[in-house]
Amino acid sequence: MNKLLIALFLIFILPLASAIIGSVGNSVINIDGQVGEVYQSSLFIRNSNDFPVEITLTPVGDISDKIVFEEEVFSIPMGEDRTAYFNLSSDVPGTFTGNIIINFAGNGEERDLFAVVNFNVDDSNGNIDFVDIHGIADSDAIAGEEFVFIATVTNLQSEE
Repeated sequence: MNKLLIALFLIFILPLASAIIGSVGNSVINIDGQVGEVYQSSLFIRNSNDFPVEITLTPVGDISDKIVFEEEVFSIPMGEDRTAYFNLSSDVPGTFTGNIIINFAGNGEERDLFAVVNFNVDDSNGNIDFVDIHGIADSDAIAGEEFVFIATVTNLQSEE
């Protein structure tokens, strides 16, 4: 009878204790950017298992067409860490949100973790545009003397 209980324990309970585990160091990524610029960011991924895992990165949501991974699929040896790099860019202004699904697969098991990405893209460059510059000087001005400028300035950064 005891042998039967031990066998049942090993068959039904032990496999549940070997679930795949891992972690992501930065689960929320916020980036403020400009239209047409490329921004690099990264995910710190830890394999806490006693076996290697294959990682698959998948973007979902508004960011899926704005993100390019350096590597979408890669392996992490047991007990090691890896930084996964990616670039974000947009040709249009707006606020883009989504998730990166980090799929851990190994030893016949899989697990998904998520990182939230918020990408705010502005269409202005915040620079000052000198629209009109007028020079005012005495007609008798000599090189090296003070010369006064009056500038009409427009700030291109919009406030909404």
